Amino acid sequence: MTVANHKKISFYRKATARFVALILRTTLISLGLMVILLLTEAQSYVLMVGLGFCWWVLFAVWSEQKRLLNESQQLLTISQDNQNLTDKILNTSNLSNTEIQEPQEIAHKSNLIKEILEHKSVTQSLNGVNLILANLSHVQLVSADLSNACFMGTNFSNADLSNTKLWKSNLSNAQLVDANLSNAELVDANVSSAQLVGANFNSANLKDANFSNANLSNTDLRDVNLRSANLSNSQLVNADLSNANLSGAYLWNSNLSNATLVGVDLSGAYMSNAKLRNANLSSAFIKDTKLSYANLEGANLENANLEGANLEGANLEGANLEGANLSRANLKGANLKCVKIHRILVNDSRLGWNKGLSDDIRLKLKQQGVIFDDESNNI
Repeated sequence: MTVANHKKISFYRKATARFVALILRTTLISLGLMVILLLTEAQSYVLMVGLGFCWWVLFAVWSEQKRLLNESQQLLTISQDNQNLTDKILNTSNLSNTEIQEPQEIAHKSNLIKEILEHKSVTQSLNGVNLILANLSHVQLVSADLSNACFMGTNFSNADLSNTKLWKSNLSNAQLVDANLSNAELVDANVSSAQLVGANFNSANLKDANFSNANLSNTDLRDVNLRSANLSNSQLVNADLSNANLSGAYLWNSNLSNATLVGVDLSGAYMSNAKLRNANLSSAFIKDTKLSYANLEGANLENANLEGANLEGANLEGANLEGANLSRANLKGANLKCVKIHRILVNDSRLGWNKGLSDDIRLKLKQQGVIFDDESNNI
């Protein structure tokens, strides 16, 4: 049932209640008048007053009926307009093609769209809706089903989309600054080139989603599922990805400088040329991850599992590798100047934990092209 129908039903209920109340009052007054006439034996002047009063009551009832009829006609017209717009939305018409000339009309249209979308009975059936370039800032769409929808370039800034289902939806170039998407489902969604600064994705399911070239700086991505997601060329500066699942994710040339990645799962991820300067990767699971030529300068990799990781040509200068597992890791051409690597596991589990690096291990790593700072006391 649409918003217009809800309003129509509500109006008719109120109008009927008022009309019934008027009829009851008229009946009671008429009965009272009859009693007075009987008691006064229908004297002429009393009879004249009584008849005049009855005529006045009848006129009042007729006026009320006419007013209700006019209001109902106006409501039907408004309801039809709203219904037409609702039909456009639900039938996936493209509102971006609607010719709107006046700013007042744009504001009215935007408010009407928000009103329709925010209505519970409508949001439950918006699968496949098409609202390209619509202005839906601050809209409330909690738990709505917006799967297969098209929101290209749509403004969702400060919107509440928590628990919303956006499976396979197109949000490319959308504005989602400071939007609430906690627990939302964007499986296989297209969010490429979107502006998501300050957005809240806490515990969201973003599996297989496309965030390439998106700006996710300062976002809350704790406990999210980004398995096999595409984040290549994305901006994740200062983002919080604690305990997130990014296994098999594509992060080529992405910028994660100063990001928090404590306990994150990056196993099998593709992170060549990624920027991870001063990122916190403590206790991260980075097994078999491709980090060739990545910039990990000053990164915290304490107790991280880098077993089998490809760090060829990576810059680890000043990084903290204390307690890290580098078994089977490819460190060819890596820069390990000034790194902290007391108590580290390298190449072969049979070597066990080493306080510093023995000359043999150091020689093997140098043969792989690892760059050491021979004047550093940390090695």
